[in-house]
Amino acid sequence: MNAVPADGPFVWIALLVVSASVLGVVTALPSAPPPDAARVATAVDEVAATDHAASAIVPLEATKIRVETTEIGLRDAGGTAHASFNFGPVTPAPRDSALSEVAAGATPARAFDSPSAFAAALERARSGDHDWEPAGEELRIRRVQYGEVEGVLVGQ
Repeated sequence: MNAVPADGPFVWIALLVVSASVLGVVTALPSAPPPDAARVATAVDEVAATDHAASAIVPLEATKIRVETTEIGLRDAGGTAHASFNFGPVTPAPRDSALSEVAAGATPARAFDSPSAFAAALERARSGDHDWEPAGEELRIRRVQYGEVEGVLVGQ
């Protein structure tokens, strides 16, 4: 009457395995949602859609960023998010470049010798590799024109 049923230990072992599995799934889930790439893409579109000079600064809540001519990617511990631009193409402004200086507010005439040099820099930036890089605290977006050459710069 006081004996342990034969299947009792197996039930406890099965319960232990299921509990460990559930714990593993719960701890593997991200603790936060992925960054809001759509919000950033909307800000880029607002600047790119204008017909005149415009700029914006968008706070970033990501650890990595990838700016391409037609989309942006943001990554952090919560995951990775991508969003496409409706207006473009935009030009990624690599850090520590003349394009980055222009995105930060310098005039194109100060950073480039001529409109053709500006156009060449825009083309190089658009056709270059767009790898993931560390994200700063903000993203700068600026629509500029130098002579007949215009572009939308997106950089940190």
